[in-house]
Amino acid sequence: MYRLVNNKYYMDELYQYMIISPLKGLGYVLRLFDHYIIDGVVRMSAISALFLGRLGARMQNGQLQAYGAASLIGVVLLMIIFVGRRFWNVG
Repeated sequence: MYRLVNNKYYMDELYQYMIISPLKGLGYVLRLFDHYIIDGVVRMSAISALFLGRLGARMQNGQLQAYGAASLIGVVLLMIIFVGRRFWNVG
């Protein structure tokens, strides 16, 4: 009886195993999710923006022929997307 009262009915141990340990595990899982998923998406968007900026800077080289070719490719792609949609929807 003395041991039970001296250890405060083992409430600290019970609280440790029932509340603190599961919450620490949940915190660890959420930290991993934040580090790999959330931060990964942010890093990927930053790298994509950097890549597109560098690509845009390369495309602006002052040659009129390059601008015309890029415009022609864009128009052809838009035509394929919008006109081709009629043929892709078979159902």
